[in-house]
Amino acid sequence: MKKYNLGIIGAGMYGKILMRAFQHDERTNITWVNSASEGTTKSAAEEFGIEKWSTDYHDVLNDSSVDAVVIATPPYLHAEQLEDAL
Repeated sequence: MKKYNLGIIGAGMYGKILMRAFQHDERTNITWVNSASEGTTKSAAEEFGIEKWSTDYHDVLNDSSVDAVVIATPPYLHAEQLEDAL
């Protein structure tokens, strides 16, 4: 079975809920975590054993080994991040 490499954008409350869920899913491997706050991002990376972390979401998007990105930021930020990525 293929394991999908995930990048998580958003390391706050909702991001952590999703990270816990994905860690229990044998089909997924969280390879990146990102948020605007260095402290929050680094803390989440340590808590969930995620090797790569960054405060710049472009790092996640530019990693060709990432199969899917989960946006776990507050909804009002979703469109802003999508516009910046395009």
